[in-house]
Amino acid sequence: MIGLLDAATYAYSYGMVSAMPQHMDKETYTRILQSVSVEMAIAELTKTQYEKQIKEAISRKGGENLEEIEKAVVSYYFDICNAVINTLPMDVRDSSKAILLDEFDIGNLKRILRALKAKGVSGNEGKNTDEILAECIEGNIKVEILKEIANTDFKGATGKIKTLGFEIDGENLFDLENSLDINLIRKWAREAEKVKVTEKFVKKRIDALNLKAIIRMKILGVDADNFIKKTTSGAYLNFEILNTINAAQISKENIDAIPGILVGTPYENLFAQVFEEFKKTKSIDMLELEIESTSASVAVIPNPISLEYVLTYLRKMWFDVRNIRVLLVGKKYGVNNEEINKMMVLM
Repeated sequence: MIGLLDAATYAYSYGMVSAMPQHMDKETYTRILQSVSVEMAIAELTKTQYEKQIKEAISRKGGENLEEIEKAVVSYYFDICNAVINTLPMDVRDSSKAILLDEFDIGNLKRILRALKAKGVSGNEGKNTDEILAECIEGNIKVEILKEIANTDFKGATGKIKTLGFEIDGENLFDLENSLDINLIRKWAREAEKVKVTEKFVKKRIDALNLKAIIRMKILGVDADNFIKKTTSGAYLNFEILNTINAAQISKENIDAIPGILVGTPYENLFAQVFEEFKKTKSIDMLELEIESTSASVAVIPNPISLEYVLTYLRKMWFDVRNIRVLLVGKKYGVNNEEINKMMVLM
């Protein structure tokens, strides 16, 4: 009966999402990435589903204004978000929007902190503010505030984040990231408790956050026991599994224990290629991005005519918007293709 009710409730939303352009594929990204200039990259983007928005932005400014194009693409995303979310039942609209925007906020703050920390390393110029913000998508925290945070140093940014109401502990990047994850997990859990229909989507997102955090700690040689005590369990990764991962022999050179621990969960096969790629790159940042993109797959959604499917579509579209900004800013500042590719989330 619940399945029939879901189908009746979300059939229109599903139909709307199915009729919309789907996310850009790897071949399209490769073609754009191989452009030798930002002008050629923009020309390639006009061959995608963002053609109308990009051409309108160009006509408004009488030329290829990068900032105007970025705004147009982001604005289009939020127009789609609002249109889709407005097809949902009234009681889940605000909750669904909050779940999406809360994740943007935490992701943005973590990217800014990482970039500022890298800048603080002796001899490392790091990314400029434009490059940092290119990897961010405005959520509840407006871009003007993000810019203020990005324009400070690491310590100053930490102080500004605290004034936004986040409960964060510690002074090093590692502790701050873990604190931000806990903030998000607890907020999501409260949202899912209020609006039960969001629970499936939220719990799978919590699984991904917990997995990323614990793997990051293990690779860096830090015990995850304190994090596990503070977090909430998700859909498939219960506390027994989280503690088993924490107890396993895991390092940057050897993560072979993880796939075995995930046997019996949907992530056993879903993340298999992600872990294989990490063995080649040894990059924690790329591992986390791969877990993010893979967890946005519809492969773990048993019923496509559901709220979970609709929210997953919107998350996947967000990756497109983020990738476009990373590509354009990277081309503008002459970042090499390999580095741009590392910053993108490809599905």
